[in-house]
Amino acid sequence: MIQVGQVVTYGAVPVARSAYWEQVRRIAPETLMERERELEELTRFCTAEDAPSYGWWRAEAWAGKTALLAWFALHPPQDVRVVPFFITARLGAHNDRLAYVDVVLEQLAELIGEALPAHLTGPTREAHLLRLYGEAARTCAQRGQRLVLLVDGLDEDRTWTTSPDAHSIASLLPDRLEAGMRVIVAGRPHPPIPSDVPAHHPLRQTGIARRMDISRHAQIIREEAERELKVLLADNGLQHDLLGLVTAAGGGLTASDLAELSGVTPYLIKDTMRSHAGRTFAVREGHAAEVHLLAHEELQDHATEMLGKTALSRYQRMLHAWAAAYAARRWPAETPEYLLRGYFHMLRADGDLKRIIACALDAVRHDRMLDVTFGDAVASDEIRIAEELIIDAGVPDLLDMVRLAIRRDELDARNDRVKSTLPWAWAALGHVHRAEALARSIPIPDERALALVRVAEELVKRAEIEQAVPLLEEAEVVLSMAEGVWEQTAPALAGAVAAWTRMGRLERAERLVSTVGDMWDRRWLLPELVEAWVHAEAFHRAEALALGDTDPAVRTLSTASLLAAHAETGHVDDARARARAAEPAHAALALARVATVLHRSGQRDAAEVLWVEAEQSLSASGAPAEVIGLLAKEGGFDRARNAATLLTNTEDRDAAAYQLVTAQATAGEHEGAEALAQTIKNSDIRSSALLAVVEELASSEAFEHGQRVADSITEEYQQQLAYAAIVGGLAVVGAFDQAEIYARSHDHADVHPPMCEVVEALAAAGKFARAEELARTVRYNLGPSALARGAVAAASDGHMLRAVECLSSVEAELRSPQPPGFMDLTETAQIMADAGQAEAAMALIEDAEPLLSHLEPVGSPVFESHRRDILVSAMADVLADVGDIDRAEALLRQTGGGHGVVRTWQAILRRLIRDGEFDRAEALVNSVDDEIDDVLRADAAVELARASAFDRAVVLAVKVRRPDPRLHVWVGLAAALASAGDTQGARSALAEAEAVRTDSPMPLVVGGNLFKAYAMVGEDEKADQVLEGVAAHADRAPAFCGGLVKALVELEQYDRAADFVRDITSRGDHEFLQVDLVKALVAAHEYSRAEEAARNIPAAGSNGVRSAVSLAPVAGPSRGRVLAARALQSGALHEALPAVLQLDPKAAALVVESLRSRKASSPAAAVTGDGATAG
Repeated sequence: MIQVGQVVTYGAVPVARSAYWEQVRRIAPETLMERERELEELTRFCTAEDAPSYGWWRAEAWAGKTALLAWFALHPPQDVRVVPFFITARLGAHNDRLAYVDVVLEQLAELIGEALPAHLTGPTREAHLLRLYGEAARTCAQRGQRLVLLVDGLDEDRTWTTSPDAHSIASLLPDRLEAGMRVIVAGRPHPPIPSDVPAHHPLRQTGIARRMDISRHAQIIREEAERELKVLLADNGLQHDLLGLVTAAGGGLTASDLAELSGVTPYLIKDTMRSHAGRTFAVREGHAAEVHLLAHEELQDHATEMLGKTALSRYQRMLHAWAAAYAARRWPAETPEYLLRGYFHMLRADGDLKRIIACALDAVRHDRMLDVTFGDAVASDEIRIAEELIIDAGVPDLLDMVRLAIRRDELDARNDRVKSTLPWAWAALGHVHRAEALARSIPIPDERALALVRVAEELVKRAEIEQAVPLLEEAEVVLSMAEGVWEQTAPALAGAVAAWTRMGRLERAERLVSTVGDMWDRRWLLPELVEAWVHAEAFHRAEALALGDTDPAVRTLSTASLLAAHAETGHVDDARARARAAEPAHAALALARVATVLHRSGQRDAAEVLWVEAEQSLSASGAPAEVIGLLAKEGGFDRARNAATLLTNTEDRDAAAYQLVTAQATAGEHEGAEALAQTIKNSDIRSSALLAVVEELASSEAFEHGQRVADSITEEYQQQLAYAAIVGGLAVVGAFDQAEIYARSHDHADVHPPMCEVVEALAAAGKFARAEELARTVRYNLGPSALARGAVAAASDGHMLRAVECLSSVEAELRSPQPPGFMDLTETAQIMADAGQAEAAMALIEDAEPLLSHLEPVGSPVFESHRRDILVSAMADVLADVGDIDRAEALLRQTGGGHGVVRTWQAILRRLIRDGEFDRAEALVNSVDDEIDDVLRADAAVELARASAFDRAVVLAVKVRRPDPRLHVWVGLAAALASAGDTQGARSALAEAEAVRTDSPMPLVVGGNLFKAYAMVGEDEKADQVLEGVAAHADRAPAFCGGLVKALVELEQYDRAADFVRDITSRGDHEFLQVDLVKALVAAHEYSRAEEAARNIPAAGSNGVRSAVSLAPVAGPSRGRVLAARALQSGALHEALPAVLQLDPKAAALVVESLRSRKASSPAAAVTGDGATAG
């Protein structure tokens, strides 16, 4: 602490990226007078080991508490890290739970070195916040610091006053403080504690309150402010209007805005602000121009009070009319920044829910915001806030929630065709802000993470390390929350590890590389990181990392990199000795790598000695092919080929031959390389070797030879890449016509389209018009990425302006509205059918059916046939569910049949049996392909048994021949017979089931019914054996546990079902079983138990959505609508729609209309296999 006279200062706050600190600085006074005693008390509270966890400072308005706490936040004691939040309606409506979560979450994430991902929903953000309290406190403790959360103005929180169901900021304050964390709250005397604060919360403890004395200086400021305000109010002219407009707007208006609103010139506005009212108004930088606001935090409330409700309402109406005028003009390019940013916050502060919803649904306004911000993050935030406010207002209007969900889907839809290449291209052209905004707008998490990584990598190339760091941090957070499969997240994860390594942030790289599960990625990531540690003079840490990996091949490669880097850093003798002493599996490659270092540094004799030793160690090597590759490049091709003959393992010989082929082809010996490649036995390795030959031939312009070699490749994937290499070679030398013709005639596989090479080369040559035209013909939406890569090449060749225009065109086309795809329509129709909305379902089917005749081919004939079967089956499913059996059956008869459409035949059977058409169901079973007749016969028998047609069921069951369907049918009959009270019949069916022998997982599939049947006939021991068998396989096959959960609930063994779920979920990430339990309890009408089970499922995430959807229709009108609204907010529209349709059937027409309006406003496009539209 430093004291000068009566002015007290403490150490400066650490430099922070959070923009909120700028607001704290505006709140704080330039000097703090006569508050030494309070500052010392605050310091003791934050630093003393025996202080309570909470401190509550109370004082009347204008006592100076906000000034004190803002000063303290900016000048905390040493080793104290303050995270502040000042509750106020000024500067962006920071007076509710949403703002608290946004601001504090950002600060905590920054504190722990973590970036916040885009696309966090309300519940997800709150869950994220609660997690970060503890993590941030622990991080501070590890740094020798204490985390202090500071919240001023707790009594100003308007959230919990809006509705009985709304939640307060106080309820989000941590109740269990970790690692010595402290909380300071402040407000006026005798505030009521919100009812949603639990009884055990520290806020309810006695003895934490502290009465603050009123500051004499604060009273002087108040008197001066009141005098100034009175002068302005007495003016009845421009000054009065300026005060009213700035107060009503909550700040953020420019001089031009105020001039337009008041009808005077901007010059007069600026002159008035500078002179007569300079102490009342302040200026801060906006995004485009300076904006005006009230100079002191307390002035907002005071000005509001002195203006009075009537006058303030008049100024608010002026702002509303101003906004409406720009809306009527469809938000033109000259729309003021305030109307795109600040106006929404004003509405939020006023609680004007109707206008808030209107803003959040205004697609044209969002388009203008996209032009200004280059992304949809602000628009997405508006939707999220509107959803929260609707829910907090009480019983949510589900139709408004559906409209917002549709708008959110529309924003996602205009970004989901954007791939990581486009943000990278903008970054490569120097438009980093645009690149970041575009990357954050990508809705698919793994693609968004990859985009952030690629932008960061471009910044690293330009040595802009500090700008790259937050992007990589954000990518890591996105990856940690992604629910995709490993193959989807691997590129971004590997890219992040590599980027951290190249930036020299090796601790971050090492921490992240431990999460890389892909062996092939680790085989290059870990050696690169090991080398970096060695060059950073941390040899022993590098050694531990190299030898600590679980994969033997990774250890071999990393050990070799370790010793090579050791030699490169001047430790040749030690590196050589360690290579000779290495484990047999590591020795050969380590010796070869050290030999390579010596050879390249001119020490050829010393290198020769190690080459010989490497050859002698080759038979025991864990990476013999890599040794052969080094020999071929550094020690001589003939020598390498001779060494390869020593290998006895066929796989090693083929891998070594691949290395020899690539070396020979690179050296220009194409015919020899081709001949050697053809000797490789493994088809995949042989094809890869021939591909390497084609690539070298193409780069040498030997196109005819290259085509002959490409034609000889047997693996489709490598052959298509070989054709693409030839196309690329032709295009690079300017033979664009020939390249285009070749690309069209050699585009056969479901992999990389060769036309991409033509598009990229044309763009790189500055021929953008032709490149753009061809890009539209490339399948899988790969044309735009090729165009972007070419544009970057063109920019580096002097075509910067044209490249920017090209990227802008690509971005606009990718983000253009797209009509709903076939699967969008049929999946939504299926939801409608399941909810009994037959009319809506059929309307969507009628829209979908014409798309079947306009399918754009995207693969081989076999692939196309299979794809069409899938699409037809999806349509027939809906038709069967709405009762149009004839049409559904006719559609299925047009398919190739087989297992691809068996699920739809099952749906038709269920409908026929449910409608009592038993004869027709049996006739259908007898008419299908032999491939699936047993499957359908078994399903029909089980359905007949459930319909109490037991005699018919048994007749069908005895005809089932194959083991798996036979086991299924007899177990199903046993369960149905037992449920009907026919114990003897059930025992007979169980005997038939026990006689079936199968090695498949079918016993696990039918485990639930088998358990139920045994239990109902009194065979408890056998029932327990079934349960134990399913549980034993839970780690490898957890999905089969769901049937057992359902059976336990149906048998009213509720506690046992809950215990079973707890046991399985404790073993791994099997949280979906908790949802299965909730569904089963709802189906059994055990609603209270279902609610209790749902409490164990985090609201955020897909499982929380599924649980809420199950409960919403049975949870009572109010609670049900809240659950459905939360599901709409947290998940995709189609996930929540089943519950919404049951609670508000009018949503069906809304959804149908939205899909049809998308079709009407979108350019025509053909259907691709996944239901997206081509583009």
